[in-house]
Amino acid sequence: SESPYAFECFHRAVHGPRFDYYTFGVTFAGALVDTANCRLVGADVVADIEKKLAAKHNVVFLSNHQSEGDPHALDIILSARAGINPIARDVVFMAGDRVRDDATVAPFSMGRNLLTVYSKKHIASPPELRATKMSHNRKTLKEAETLFKAGGACLWLAPSGGRDRRDPASGKVIPAAFDPDAIEMMRLTARRAAANGGRPTHFYPMAMATYRLLPPPEAVGGALGEKRVVTYGPLHL
Repeated sequence: SESPYAFECFHRAVHGPRFDYYTFGVTFAGALVDTANCRLVGADVVADIEKKLAAKHNVVFLSNHQSEGDPHALDIILSARAGINPIARDVVFMAGDRVRDDATVAPFSMGRNLLTVYSKKHIASPPELRATKMSHNRKTLKEAETLFKAGGACLWLAPSGGRDRRDPASGKVIPAAFDPDAIEMMRLTARRAAANGGRPTHFYPMAMATYRLLPPPEAVGGALGEKRVVTYGPLHL
């Protein structure tokens, strides 16, 4: 069999020539979304973001994270409710190792622009790979800085470092707490790029209600190959 796909620090979406992984992912996820009832709150902010990107400014979304399908969900909601598919298509997602290493998810990840990192939760496991993983993360931040210098970059970051879970007591899906260090690291990267001739970077908070698309397992962590159950319904942003 073929070897697993090797994701670089900055992975560009694969649109061909053998297979269009972007279209594959959006089509697959779109069949699970009730687009007629999706809700986008803040269309005026989206319009402002579109203008900033056109002026070669950079944009970073600081978002919660509810589903492995969030990259495609963002694409579907913005395209269905705001008609700005080019922005949704070109977003660069900060992606952890699980969505690259899991054989079920990797084909969907191949269809998105990714800055690949190792999260705090997994960087020391196993201990002998910690230095290698930290070096990878530093290289990824340099890639982000390069994007900010060029201008017109749109990045999506989940500062929580993981997906939201349902609270057993209330039954509600609770947004996971943001890690201030993750936000500060991205802010410093953007500031360093601007100080070296780069373009300005604007940060926007984002709230995603996408849990129903592909809910995470109740337990955090665990081995690769988790059970996945998809459901049909509307998504909100």
